[in-house]
Amino acid sequence: MNYRLILLLASAFLACASYCAQIPGVAESHIEANVPGTNDFRPFLIRDLTAYLQPLYGDKLTVDYELLRDGPTQSGVTYPKFYLWLKATNIDNTVIEGAIRVAAVDKKRFDITDFLSRTDIVSHPDRLESIFPQPLVENILKRAGAAK
Repeated sequence: MNYRLILLLASAFLACASYCAQIPGVAESHIEANVPGTNDFRPFLIRDLTAYLQPLYGDKLTVDYELLRDGPTQSGVTYPKFYLWLKATNIDNTVIEGAIRVAAVDKKRFDITDFLSRTDIVSHPDRLESIFPQPLVENILKRAGAAK
């Protein structure tokens, strides 16, 4: 295997990705290619949040969310991210609350990338900063009852 060629190709890819991220419109087109339309957004998100929670909390869930930031966050060439405050209830009336980050994929689904329950946030508030944008951290701490 020619390691010089691999390094050259990797360098070229990174340079192109960096350049493309600076071109106006690239972020918008990436958002447009991945975020479901208005009619599908909420049903797809509820479906995928429910599927994520079911293995831990059972099949009969009532799931709702609130966006912590209007619109998606686009960084480089990753899938657009949304930041939510999740609230769900299962058949035993157990309330599941917390901050969640999801990625919109191909206008068809949301992948849950991170979930911190209210208990996790209170116990380990420092974990927020590695997952959520700094402007959202204080809001999340307040919602969890862990504001400084």
